[in-house]
Amino acid sequence: MTVRYATGPDVTDQPQVTVDLTDSQCDATCTTLRTAKGTVVRPDGLDLPLGGAAQMRLTITDQTPGMAITRAPGVPADPLTTDATIAPSTPLATQVTVENALVIVRSQSATEGRHTATGPSQLVPAVVSGSLFGIPLAEGTTGGNVSLSVRQTAALPTLPLVRTPAQRRPWLPAVADGRITDDGEVRANRSGFLAAAPVTSTGHTPEGNRHRLMVHAQARPDGSSLVAYLDSKTCAPGQVWTDCAELPDYLVLTARGTPRVRVAANGTLTVNGAFSVAPGSVAGSDPDAWGVLRVRGTWAPGAVGAPQHDVVLYRIGGESFREERALSYRAGDATATAPRSTLTIGGVAVTPPSEPASEFDDLTYAHRTLLE
Repeated sequence: MTVRYATGPDVTDQPQVTVDLTDSQCDATCTTLRTAKGTVVRPDGLDLPLGGAAQMRLTITDQTPGMAITRAPGVPADPLTTDATIAPSTPLATQVTVENALVIVRSQSATEGRHTATGPSQLVPAVVSGSLFGIPLAEGTTGGNVSLSVRQTAALPTLPLVRTPAQRRPWLPAVADGRITDDGEVRANRSGFLAAAPVTSTGHTPEGNRHRLMVHAQARPDGSSLVAYLDSKTCAPGQVWTDCAELPDYLVLTARGTPRVRVAANGTLTVNGAFSVAPGSVAGSDPDAWGVLRVRGTWAPGAVGAPQHDVVLYRIGGESFREERALSYRAGDATATAPRSTLTIGGVAVTPPSEPASEFDDLTYAHRTLLE
């Protein structure tokens, strides 16, 4: 039997009891008479004080949610009862301090703000008394363990949305001649459907009647990158992309030379790169089989940007510090608006969004500091 608080962002502070019980009759061989397995969430009769003794006065039946009970023929369907105390053998610390915290996080965004400190994991032997499923326990029986990891949180004010060039300026990286000169970076992504099939420099056109371009761009002080993918499918009228028929072969785009990725002082990102084109079946031996397609794009800040500021101190395996400030513009975001973007491949433009589940458009400015 395991008694615990569940962990995770969706189930924090949900007391749980997990049962794995097998009753057997053993002579020369053993015959299973009854099993009870499962997890009961927030059961009546469970008192689980922080750092103290867990009190369990539980009655489990076939109707208890989360439990599965099996019985051999003739075994009565009587309830399973528990009246037990599980206590730590030595006191456990229930406070997190600056000195003993393993992780301290200060996180603020436009929608929430939180200061979180997590203490070390503590594990001590358990002292059990009472009865478990009708089995009496001697007073002070030692069995199993009690573990505790304390997390304390406090609310912080949220950050205001960024709406004007003056408000945006502190979030942008410093640039000179189109290159970033401080510790900032710019990330941009776009996925969308083309107005028509592109034609390569050698006159090849992808098969299929619908085509989707995906582009990922990044500008950093130590270098830039531009990656592009072109997918084609055969779609019936009105058919959504995920249901369209796959083609027997696919295209591979391979960057040719060094793409041009530039950042303007106002935050606008421009990309220009040439890509060799080949069907996947021959790309490994001849990446230029279908010639070249050129990808061009721009991303500029939209009307509303969503800020994020995280400061994290780790003391796991050595002390380290991380700070990241980011300002994002994203299509479909609850707070931010999409960037003002344009994207073409072979001169064919990506059309305005029509299937949000298959398209994305985002632009992020970030500054990151790492100290170890």
